[in-house]
Amino acid sequence: MKLVLYLLCTLYCDALAFALWLFRSSSFFWLCRFYLCYWFCLDNLLELRKLLPGQHAQFLIENEWRDEIYDVLKENRFDLDIDRVLITKEIIDRVHALGQEVNCWTVNTAEEGEKLAEWGVDYITTNILE
Repeated sequence: MKLVLYLLCTLYCDALAFALWLFRSSSFFWLCRFYLCYWFCLDNLLELRKLLPGQHAQFLIENEWRDEIYDVLKENRFDLDIDRVLITKEIIDRVHALGQEVNCWTVNTAEEGEKLAEWGVDYITTNILE
């Protein structure tokens, strides 16, 4: 089981500074190896990658899909965390071809979850546990 650390930070410098301080604290730094980090802000995620090169991290996408995102994922070894309204089977297949994983959020119906599982999504984020 993977523990999940939600770092839903924006472009604000104080959010980045706090996260970097947190990652640098000795006890938390050790625990980070067991966490999966999510971020909407690419700049913050890139800073995390510099600090923790091997950290499992996902780039969150919520507004629109652009093909340039494939390059970002590949170059930085980021997994994809994408809004359910944007995800397609083609996106999942292309991200998997890069050797990366795909998380889809927020999926709150069994039917949608089953469809995504059939498409091969690696993680599903939900607000409902049933």
